Amino acid sequence: LQSTKARFNQNSVDPTCILCGSGDETMEHFILHCSALDEVRQPILLQIAAMLDSELNLDFRNRCDMDKVQMILDCNKIFPGVNKCDYSKQIELLTRKLCYSLHCRRSCIIDKIHEMSSVTSRSSKPLSPLITKQSATSGDTQNRDSYKEEC
Repeated sequence: LQSTKARFNQNSVDPTCILCGSGDETMEHFILHCSALDEVRQPILLQIAAMLDSELNLDFRNRCDMDKVQMILDCNKIFPGVNKCDYSKQIELLTRKLCYSLHCRRSCIIDKIHEMSSVTSRSSKPLSPLITKQSATSGDTQNRDSYKEEC
């Protein structure tokens, strides 16, 4: 993730999410907030929330973001009894599916960005707006959407 690169890289690395351009690309942003990943995230997250809420009364929807991320990555840290219930395998499968699906979509979009930037650098045009800080303009949103559609 970009924020991790920025922390540990001696070179200047922009922590801004290269997928959506709206905020630092942290674990929380990647799993819960990146608008470029909404289409992948929402259906699976709804399934996870429904199971955790209805079957285990964990009130997932009203938890803080850090608790949600922790529940997705390892629910046992917050609720130790979850691994002993009948639903633990289903929850684990859903959370794995979420993380893997988010990763695949992110990789696909980044590959498209790199393809585009190598094409534009060969034609001596500026790099894709997706990898600059100015990705909040309306034209850049259309480019970002076209990458999402291709993945």
